[in-house]
Amino acid sequence: MTDLFGDAAGIVLSLVILWLLLRLVLWTWRYNRRQMARRRRQAAYAGYINSETWKALRQEALERDGHRCRLCNARRGLEVHHRYYPGVMGTETVDALTTLCHPCHEGITEMLRARR
Repeated sequence: MTDLFGDAAGIVLSLVILWLLLRLVLWTWRYNRRQMARRRRQAAYAGYINSETWKALRQEALERDGHRCRLCNARRGLEVHHRYYPGVMGTETVDALTTLCHPCHEGITEMLRARR
């Protein structure tokens, strides 16, 4: 009787180990897919930010805001911030953008990340 119980325990233990390994493989696969998708989005965004379309839109936002930060009125270290992102990159209008200095941009970005 003890041999039968020992065999059953070994089978259960083997099944648990197999289940854990399968979970690990599935988690790794999902993680890698998310990372690859993230890299593709970052590459697309970087390509867009270097495009002539973005440079023209950025210049339009800076001119509209008088080359000043919309929060603190600074004139140096200006960046153009997306207030929201359109569904398709490159289809945004100047209304979706605002001019911020680097410290204000960092502060807004941190605040938005904390909300997620």
